[in-house]
Amino acid sequence: MTTNRKMLDDATLRQALLELTAGPDARTLTRDVLKAIDGTPQAGRFGWLAVQVRRPLLIGVVALLVALILASIAVYVGTQPKLPPPFGPARNGLIVTAADGDIVTIDPSTNIQSTLVPGDDLCCMRVSPDGQFVAYLHTSKGVFYNGGLTVVRLDGSVVRDIPGSEFRGLNGYDLSPTGDRLLLAGHVGVAIVDLATGQLTPFSLPFDVVTADWIGTTGDLLATTYFDDLMYVFRITPGSSAGLTPTARLDHAVGAPVLSPDGSRFAYFTWEPEARLQGRVRVFDLESGVDTAITPEDEAANADPHSVMAVDWSPVEWSPDGSLIASAWFRSEFDQIGITPSAGGEPVYIGPMLPRPGLQRGFTVQFAPDGNSVLVWYGYDDTTWLLPIDGSPGRKVPWQIGYSVDWQRLAP
Repeated sequence: MTTNRKMLDDATLRQALLELTAGPDARTLTRDVLKAIDGTPQAGRFGWLAVQVRRPLLIGVVALLVALILASIAVYVGTQPKLPPPFGPARNGLIVTAADGDIVTIDPSTNIQSTLVPGDDLCCMRVSPDGQFVAYLHTSKGVFYNGGLTVVRLDGSVVRDIPGSEFRGLNGYDLSPTGDRLLLAGHVGVAIVDLATGQLTPFSLPFDVVTADWIGTTGDLLATTYFDDLMYVFRITPGSSAGLTPTARLDHAVGAPVLSPDGSRFAYFTWEPEARLQGRVRVFDLESGVDTAITPEDEAANADPHSVMAVDWSPVEWSPDGSLIASAWFRSEFDQIGITPSAGGEPVYIGPMLPRPGLQRGFTVQFAPDGNSVLVWYGYDDTTWLLPIDGSPGRKVPWQIGYSVDWQRLAP
């Protein structure tokens, strides 16, 4: 019995075995088994085990207890939510948008709309990449940078409130891929908020940060600022002695760059100073530094910069896998949404063809998490469409999503 005694002599294991069994009889049985293994006879209801236990029975009992441990672990793991990957295709969850000052959710499978957070003037929400949290801004007469920010779960319970006084001059924010931290960008630099503790760690910079984003799962940040009407992009490595690394100067950029889901590239929109109206979508590779125009050069197939200004200055929308980019295009006498390969190539036009000014009256584009369709709201006639990315006919849906919308990612 010496070998078995050494195997089970750890006090932690003994306590775990006692805790895993349920009920007084089971606990007494486990206690007597352990003492029988030690070779100490015990009186009591199950004391006979002390003298009757034999190696085959002992092995069976130990196997049973191990099975109990494994079963308990399996139950625990099974109760934890399965999360989607931080980027790439995922299963479609709830649509989150703003309606009449409230934050609401829409179940696309049933068309049921539910109020997630009631309010007077809430807007500009985002769903964390893991699908667990929703962040939104509190506005005051249309101005959000001093109104504060709140993060809630999908049941509406508050995770963290961040008053406007905590970080003045807010320009934008981004949720980390794991949903546990919040990145704030503003007049005084950037700050990272730990959502579990509420601790805010500022990174003061000598310029106004227009936008800041998490670079994939690297932990680094991509920040954008303006100097003399030129846009500059920097990489920030928190905790590094290098700190701030210049990445790119974006000439003729309209709106801030939009980072790809995996953080490897960013796309941006240019309006170049030629005689004709000329908008282009460009993609910058962070590793190689190569900047490529992905849209054709002919005037009949250039993205329209005017319509960009009606969409939070966000010129493009990446597909979940980063292979496609959605943007507004003008074609002869009408406007349309185009889906262009992020490596360059001819776009696939989707949705209705709107006569001018068409998309200049506002629009919103949001890829579905599975990457197979695009949700588009048109300010032209205040309608919402769900459009397949292959150009096949879509359908008008009864969801009024307006300018601010995001789509929850779920595990496949």
